[in-house]
Amino acid sequence: MIQLTTDKSRKDAHRFYERLGFTASHDGMKLTLNTRKSEDRQR
Repeated sequence: MIQLTTDKSRKDAHRFYERLGFTASHDGMKLTLNTRKSEDRQR
């Protein structure tokens, strides 16, 4: 099995992979964590 990820906005890429026989299997989730500034870490 081959599995890959691609951004939802890349419609042309999705069509390309679908023509090769790939099928969409799931959606992913992301959460961006705020990093503390370097000055805060030194305290």
